Amino acid sequence: GKYGKPIAEKALVVAPASLVRNWCNELAKWLGKEKISPLAIAESTPKGDSILTQFESGWEHRVLVISYDQLRKYVERLSKIKAIDLMICDEGHKLKNAEIKT
Repeated sequence: GKYGKPIAEKALVVAPASLVRNWCNELAKWLGKEKISPLAIAESTPKGDSILTQFESGWEHRVLVISYDQLRKYVERLSKIKAIDLMICDEGHKLKNAEIKT
């Protein structure tokens, strides 16, 4: 952003589980590992709550890459994070189908 200030405080990237790690790798590749340290939740894990806590608190992790399945699981908690200014939906064309639960 202008004068080096971020345009978005936090960003949420939602992608198919098979692409979550790829998103993290591409973010680090194009933006630099020293500038971005994305968190990821691709599948159900006992660490999911602690990953969300890391994302919520502090500014070390400004990006969370999460699968559609895990988004459904954590949508209520994520909706309460006011600092999320940007949401990117990879494969978003699937969202227009009323048969899809996401």
